[in-house]
Amino acid sequence: MEQPLFWLVSVPSSVRPFLFIRPLLTPLVVVQDFPDKNTFLTKEQTKWVLDRIEADRADSQYDHFTAEKLWGYTRDIHTWGFAVLFGCSTTAGYAFAYFLPIILMNGMGYSPRDAQLLSAPPAVFAAIFAFAVAIIIDRKRAFAPLIVLPACVTITGLCMVCLLVHYSCIILL
Repeated sequence: MEQPLFWLVSVPSSVRPFLFIRPLLTPLVVVQDFPDKNTFLTKEQTKWVLDRIEADRADSQYDHFTAEKLWGYTRDIHTWGFAVLFGCSTTAGYAFAYFLPIILMNGMGYSPRDAQLLSAPPAVFAAIFAFAVAIIIDRKRAFAPLIVLPACVTITGLCMVCLLVHYSCIILL
């Protein structure tokens, strides 16, 4: 094996285990224990936090995790429904984030720099829209209609991107 190729392979291979260990150890230092066992709040602040958790989701008392609970959660249809919702929402987000620069470069002839710059404004608008919908959902407690609204916006946006290639002459008029 040639010397430069040896170093090109061996150095990243020797550093890689340390890159994977750090994300595993970071939560041990950063993530705090359950609110009733914290070490950085006063007793009044701890009581306030526990009261807020109880009012929000009725889960302020710690319960031990068992295999029976695990199997109960896996049999619950709501768990799988939320997993499907999460998968559907992230699929559209990743499709937009990864393929919009490619569409702009290959399909529309923009340079890589311009394609990346043109990909940023929709992401900023999406973040603002997502935070606004989350705030409204939290205040109104109306989950279903406000989950359908972003889904419709996503479907409309993806249809516009997909049909843009076929009907670009109509859009330019």
